[in-house]
Amino acid sequence: MGKQRIAKMKICITAKGPSQLSKMDNDFEKCAYFCFFIEGKMGFEATINNGEINPVQLLKDKEVNVVVTKNISAQSLTKLGNANIKVFIDSSKLITDALNRFRTGKLNFIGEPTVGSHFEKKGEL
Repeated sequence: MGKQRIAKMKICITAKGPSQLSKMDNDFEKCAYFCFFIEGKMGFEATINNGEINPVQLLKDKEVNVVVTKNISAQSLTKLGNANIKVFIDSSKLITDALNRFRTGKLNFIGEPTVGSHFEKKGEL
């Protein structure tokens, strides 16, 4: 698979902290932070996931094109797909590693959830 970059692409990576050196969080729905990278501008922003926001609406409002996460439920995957947001799965420890793997085309687009109902894991990543 080739590079997934387009002009001014906005990428969201689920994280445990608000810095570029944060570890990836294990779950899209329950992540501590959403970290946003803007391709071509070297921009970075982090938003806390306080449980009061709708994550999919947040990503739509921020005009995100791509999400990189470790696990995602069927419901969130469907909602993101309906919003034309592509989801890629990665098992990197740091969000910068996940971003670099995405930029170099090493991540695959996900078409199936990695977490089932009641958040049981379908497989280890």
